[in-house]
Amino acid sequence: MKTNQLQKHAMGMCGALLVCTSAWSEPVTLSGPFHFRQHSSVNSPPGLADFVDLGVTVEPVNGTSVTASQGSITNLPVPINNPPIAEVLLPYDSSLTGLWTITAVNGSDTRSIQTNDIVGVEPLPFVENLSISGAILTPTVSWSLPNTSVPHNRVRVRIHAGGNQVYQSPSLGLVNSFTVPDGLLAQGKWYAIRVMLEDTTRGFLVNRSSNWIGYNPSTTPQASLESPQQGSFESGIGLIRGWVCEAGVVEIQFDGQSRQQVAYGTTRNDTVANCGDANNGFGFTDNWNKLGTGIHTVRAFADGAEFASATFTVTTLGVEFLRGASGEYTLPNFPQAGNNVTVRWAEPHQNFVIVGASRNPASAQSTVSAVPLASSSTNLESPQQGSFESGIGLIRGWICQASTVEVQIDGGERQRVAYGTTRNDTSEVCGDTNNGFGYTVNWNSLGNGTHTLRAFADNAEFANVSFTVTTLGVDFLQGASGEYPLANFPQAGKNVTVRWAEPHQNFVIVNYQ
Repeated sequence: MKTNQLQKHAMGMCGALLVCTSAWSEPVTLSGPFHFRQHSSVNSPPGLADFVDLGVTVEPVNGTSVTASQGSITNLPVPINNPPIAEVLLPYDSSLTGLWTITAVNGSDTRSIQTNDIVGVEPLPFVENLSISGAILTPTVSWSLPNTSVPHNRVRVRIHAGGNQVYQSPSLGLVNSFTVPDGLLAQGKWYAIRVMLEDTTRGFLVNRSSNWIGYNPSTTPQASLESPQQGSFESGIGLIRGWVCEAGVVEIQFDGQSRQQVAYGTTRNDTVANCGDANNGFGFTDNWNKLGTGIHTVRAFADGAEFASATFTVTTLGVEFLRGASGEYTLPNFPQAGNNVTVRWAEPHQNFVIVGASRNPASAQSTVSAVPLASSSTNLESPQQGSFESGIGLIRGWICQASTVEVQIDGGERQRVAYGTTRNDTSEVCGDTNNGFGYTVNWNSLGNGTHTLRAFADNAEFANVSFTVTTLGVDFLQGASGEYPLANFPQAGKNVTVRWAEPHQNFVIVNYQ
């Protein structure tokens, strides 16, 4: 009691004088050290497919720092991001599988504890064939267990919402299904359901695999990835686009790499029936050439829950951005016999655009001059002054700082544009990267001819361009098909093949040789 009274008196003095030359330490308690291997599916939030997970429960949290050491690794910081658990994830390496010493320091008090080793632990396969069925708010999650000789003895289920864990089941044994308890889920909210296969045969956890499935309890579709579509061909500067009824964050992931946040909240009047409002569109511009020629996979997430995935094929022209090329070609008998379209290489799009339909393309020329509005902190990248546009396109660019971004076409009503997409190429100018904006538009709906677009940031105009649209006579051409070789492009002796892509309402490059 006397010690406590002296301590309280000293703390009171420190508070009154705002001066304290030495800090009181609190006794540190460490318990429940853990060290296990974790094998996660590609849609796992940590973004690591195979990693080492180690940590400890620590008290008190305030004023305590935690580190881990093993062999040549000393004083590795172990953050307390989920109090009272201090935890760190490391990409798997066999050199990390031995015993770790975890040390916690609070003032003058230091405590250490040792973990188990995971030497020789092999990656545990995931549960397979994840599916959800049954009642909307109490669905049953089903799976099949992998056929593997890697030790495992139990399944557990966790449910996450908005990045936070909202439920964890006890050990379920080696079962094939789990019914979500009543009162846990709410309609219209995104959940990421995690099914974990684990090995605790030594008396503690040494191995885990995690597979994830997204879920939104609703009687109507709550999200859609419109492009790219499963099995599609992509080329040039493309658009990942779609809509989500309600989300705090929308992200995409290519080929299992790090997720990227996409701008979300564009006006989409066609989603009102499903969502009850219109600000549900998302769009992300990507240079498909950077992925390289071949087959790729994109996954889309709303608040951490995967809602769509698609596998598609990219065709490149051998470089990330082709400069200085030009070419114009007439494609006969499209969209039907007796009609022709003319396509022209458009460098900003790294693709061909339609510039004429059954007429002389030379007649489709822009004649309206731009209103120059230069700024080093804003950039409207597409459409550009005097450009030709066709099909489904993206109004895109970047702004260093704005609360609201809007576009206006031909003096019509301003439309709010999704803003905040990650653009690493703007970091030098802006000091950060969440500066991209994008707005999906069906150029066909504007009609043939010259049009004007104005762009606004916080009600201040920062761009004004005129461009020419060529349509095929309808807002959305359905059922057409066509594939055409284009000789001597991008240079003599080289050839590309273009194919009509209905989702894009345009042609895409499907072969280059």
